[in-house]
Amino acid sequence: MLMPNWYMPLFKLNRLTIQAHNHLKVPSVNATDARHGKTIWVSDRNDPDQNIDGGTRYLKHLINMFNPNLDLAVAAYNAGENAVIRYNNSIPPYPETQNYVKQVLALYNQ
Repeated sequence: MLMPNWYMPLFKLNRLTIQAHNHLKVPSVNATDARHGKTIWVSDRNDPDQNIDGGTRYLKHLINMFNPNLDLAVAAYNAGENAVIRYNNSIPPYPETQNYVKQVLALYNQ
């Protein structure tokens, strides 16, 4: 399957979010996480391929929503987009989310 040009950088970012979750020993947030309020682009949440693809597409949605602020998109992926909006489009004051954003972006920028 030929992927759109935007897909691979977001796929990398999605993999790094999973890696950060594993490093921080917190449950992984993905495109089917309840804190996001709905299932996004995934018909079978137990299918790892669909879950990663859905998470990648959800990151694209968040990056478009908070463009050009990648910090906010990653924070929204962790804490939910409503939490970022609730805190006036800033990273929520949750230690887990603040650490998560630092970890993911440090890995992404390597």
